[in-house]
Amino acid sequence: MSRFADIIGQEIAIKILLKAVKNNQVGQSWLFVGPEGVGKLTTALAFAAALNCSNQTESGDACGECASCRMILSLGHPDVQVISPDGAQTKIEQMRIMRRDTSYMPVVGQWKVVIIEQADTLNYEAAISILKTIEEPPDYLAVILLSRNPALILPTIRSRCRIVRFAGVPIEELAPELIKRFGISEPRAQFLASYSEGRPGTAISLIGNDSFFQWRDDITVFALKLSSAGLAHVPKLSEELLSLSENENGKKNQRLAVKETLDALILWYRDLLSLTVQGKDAQIINCDLRNTLNQVRISSEKAAGAIESLIWARRAVESNANVQLISDVVTARLVS
Repeated sequence: MSRFADIIGQEIAIKILLKAVKNNQVGQSWLFVGPEGVGKLTTALAFAAALNCSNQTESGDACGECASCRMILSLGHPDVQVISPDGAQTKIEQMRIMRRDTSYMPVVGQWKVVIIEQADTLNYEAAISILKTIEEPPDYLAVILLSRNPALILPTIRSRCRIVRFAGVPIEELAPELIKRFGISEPRAQFLASYSEGRPGTAISLIGNDSFFQWRDDITVFALKLSSAGLAHVPKLSEELLSLSENENGKKNQRLAVKETLDALILWYRDLLSLTVQGKDAQIINCDLRNTLNQVRISSEKAAGAIESLIWARRAVESNANVQLISDVVTARLVS
């Protein structure tokens, strides 16, 4: 995917960038702001492709077929760099290499393009280094910073960049695209569009993630057990809650995994609350589980109380409280 035409949503951002390409008013520094998975990197690569395409469309978009477009699609273009954090930070050494590489003219294209992912992770030395590049860029260089939290970027950098904002794609727009492009069922597409909060990258990354859907199935079974359990079942259910988090853990730390499990349960009870208050056709996140959810008997007061308890548990995990104790307490609250 290396064309604006292939991007889901983001019409305003694309219009701004196409106008810049077509009118040859690219400037040198851009800041793309928006949530993770919403399409900032995909759009930045499409921008780089349009700038270097040898057969631009009438609108200014890349053709997607020339040698330059194919190299960008495979992340192998010598004039396009994507820089990611080295661990928790983007470091001065990475910026020094970037400045050295961009001091030379483009090899095969018209523009050198540097895309810096998670620009809010630039440490101070790295930020000062890239500021020098942004202040005095060569005419052939475009720098694109990607950030979900621009407040963490030095104000002197922000002030020198043209800001383009990205937002979640409406569910009614994202779901049909997922069906068309990936051939998934409508209920699954609706769920992914809702669960991802309209972030195409996040939704697409989950389509073939069998472990995610197995974990979600396990969450569903666990939540159904809670609806019929009593206090005598708390010890076993508490251990099961932590076991679910272990199954989702992968390379994550335990606290992050527990928070994700709690988040999934919050969504479950929010759906139950919506169905209880608004009726069986209410708009819900787990829309592919509508029949299962409609069979659960729960009052709106209990559903709201469960949500409150789960939010408390999530905050307790974030504050480094004992995870086992949190699991015991929240499980007891959910079954009582």
